[in-house]
Amino acid sequence: MLSFAQVLFGVLSLYLLAADGKLSMNAERAQILIATDLPYPSQVTSDRYLALGGQPWELAWSSADRYYEVARDIVAEAWAVLALIEQALPSSLTTPRPGQAASIWDGMRDVFAYRAIAPLLGRKQFIMDIARQWQAEAIESREHLGSVHWWNGLASVGEAARAAAGELSLPYRGRPGMVGQALRRWLVGPTGSARAIMDVLRRGYRVPKPPPTSTPDVLFLARGPTLVPIISAIAEKLREYHNLTSLVLDFEPGGMAEMFEQAEVPHCAADSLVPARASRAAWLWFYRGRRLMKSYRHHANLLRLSDQLSSSLLGAIELRLAYTLAAYTPRAAYHNIQAGNVLNQLAPKLVVSFHLQGDEDGMNAVVVEAQKRGWPTVFVQHGIMGTRKAMMATLPYKRVLVFHQPAAELLNEKGAAPAAEIVGSPHYDNISVSQSTCPDKGYVLVASQPDERIERRRSRYYWLPLVFDACHTLGRSVILKVHPADGSNIPAYQRLAQQTAASVRIVPHGEEPLSRLMAGCNLFISRFSTTLLDAVLANKPAVMVNFTGQPDPYPFTRLGAVVAVRTPQDLQPTLQRLLEDPTARAALNSTRQEYIDYHIGPTDGRATDRIAATLAQCVSTPAPRLGPPQHS
Repeated sequence: MLSFAQVLFGVLSLYLLAADGKLSMNAERAQILIATDLPYPSQVTSDRYLALGGQPWELAWSSADRYYEVARDIVAEAWAVLALIEQALPSSLTTPRPGQAASIWDGMRDVFAYRAIAPLLGRKQFIMDIARQWQAEAIESREHLGSVHWWNGLASVGEAARAAAGELSLPYRGRPGMVGQALRRWLVGPTGSARAIMDVLRRGYRVPKPPPTSTPDVLFLARGPTLVPIISAIAEKLREYHNLTSLVLDFEPGGMAEMFEQAEVPHCAADSLVPARASRAAWLWFYRGRRLMKSYRHHANLLRLSDQLSSSLLGAIELRLAYTLAAYTPRAAYHNIQAGNVLNQLAPKLVVSFHLQGDEDGMNAVVVEAQKRGWPTVFVQHGIMGTRKAMMATLPYKRVLVFHQPAAELLNEKGAAPAAEIVGSPHYDNISVSQSTCPDKGYVLVASQPDERIERRRSRYYWLPLVFDACHTLGRSVILKVHPADGSNIPAYQRLAQQTAASVRIVPHGEEPLSRLMAGCNLFISRFSTTLLDAVLANKPAVMVNFTGQPDPYPFTRLGAVVAVRTPQDLQPTLQRLLEDPTARAALNSTRQEYIDYHIGPTDGRATDRIAATLAQCVSTPAPRLGPPQHS
C-alpha cells in the first residue's frame, strides 16, 4: 500500500510535470545547442536542435571514418565503465548457478553495455563534437515526458548533455527539471517490473514437441527466415564433404519448422529444451529486483564509484541498471538455464551464431555459456552489417567469418574476437549468368525492408509512394518484392498500390524467385537491402533511396556502382537518367568489378565450401571442452 505522503507526492508531481513537460521548439537564441530526445532528425525544426532519441548508430557524424574512430573509442570506454559497475553488483547475479558455467549477468552484460552505456557515451561525444564545431556558448536538453525510453532511462539525453557541458565547461540547463527526474527515479523500478510481468506471462516455457535425441557435431543458432537457405547450404557441405552432422536450434517466435523441413535440415525449437525449473527461476528473480538494486547501491557507495565517474553519467547508468534488473533479470535467468540445458543435452562440438550479441539475448546466452565452458564458437555473417554494429563489442569467438571487406573493417580491432576472415557469402554461390544476359522486360523492381513501419515515421517523405509516382510519370510498371520479414505490411502496400496511378504488382516472399525478378527488370531500387548487391552482380542499375536526412547506414554508394537518391526532387531525374541514358549506365559498369570485390567479396562459387571447411577444422581441433563447474 502506498502511504499518504507518496500519493500526495505523486499527485503534486503530475501537476508540476504538466508544465515541466511542455517543450518549446521556437527558441532562436544564437550559440545555444539544444539536445532533444526526438528520435529522428526529420522531426527537428532547426539545425541547432539535435535529435538524439535514437541509438548511437543514428548519430549523424559527417564522416563515416570519424564515426568508426569514435565508435572504437566508445566501445573500449563502455567496457571499462562496465567493469567498474560490475564491482558493485551482488554476487547472486554474477556467480554461476549449479550446473552452469556462465552467471545470469554474463548473459546480460554485453547487451547492457551495448544498449545502455555505449549510447550514453556516444551521445555525449556527439554533443561535444557539435558544440565545438558550432562554437556553442551553452548547452540545453529538452526531453519529452511521453517517451517510454525517457522513463526507462534508455534515452539519457539530458545526462549526456550535462556531462558534455561539464567537460567543455559550458553552462547547462535541461527539462524536465528536478521534479520530473525525481519521479522517474521513483517509478523506474515499478515500470521495469511491469515489463517483466508481461514478458514472463507471454513466454511459452515449454513447447510440446519432443527435443532431439541425437548429438550434433555442429549446432546452428537461428532466428529469421533469411538464414534457412544459408544454413541449409552449409549443413549440406558439412554432411557431404566432412561427414559432420548438424542441428538448428530455432529461436524464431512461432518457429521456422516448416521452412527447415522443406530444406531437409534437422532442427528443433529452442524452448523444447527448457526444463520446468526455468519458469520457476524466472518468477523467483522477478521478486528479487528491488533487493538487487538496493545491494548494488550499497556496494557502489562503499566502492565510491562516484569518485571514478561523473555524477551525470553514473546517475544515468544506475537509472538504466535499475530498469534492467527489474525488467530483464527474469528473462536472463530463463535463458541462462535454457543455455545450460541446451549444451548439456546436445553436447555439440561447435556452436555457430549468425548474430552479434546485442541482437538476441536467448542465442547470446548459449554462446556465452559455450565460451565459458571453453567450447569453440564461430560467428558467420549472414547479412549486411551497418553502422550500428560499430557500437557492439564482439564476443571472443574462435573464428569470425565475413563475406566482404566492409564487415571486416567494422569488426576488426574491436572486442576480444580474432581478426575477421573474408570468405564470401553462400548467397552468391549459385549466381546464374542468365541474370545478366536475360533481356529486360522494362519494369522497375523495388525491394521493401523489414523496418518499413519505422521508415514511415523517421522520414519526412515515405519513399514507396514517391517511387511509384515517379515510375508512372516515366511510363514504367513496378514490381514490389516484399522482404521475408515484411509480410505483415502487404495490406498497406496493397492500399498504396490502389492510391497511385502507377501499375504496381506486389510479390510476397516465396511467390517468385528474386533472381528471376532481377533478371527481367530494367532498374532496381531499395533502401539498404543486400539485394542492392544482387543488382550489381546482375549488371542492373541500382538506386539506394535515403530520405531520412541522415548518413547512409551502409556504404553502398562507395566506389560508385550504386546511385544514391537523398531528396524526393532528385528521384525522378535520377531514374530517368539511368533508364534512358546509356552513358549513365556505362558509368556504373566502370567500377562494377571493383565494387563487387570490395562489397561482396569472393564470387567464385566456393564461399559455402570455405565456411564448411573452417567449421570442420574447428570441430577437429576444438578448444579444451571444459564442462560446467561442479558444485558440492
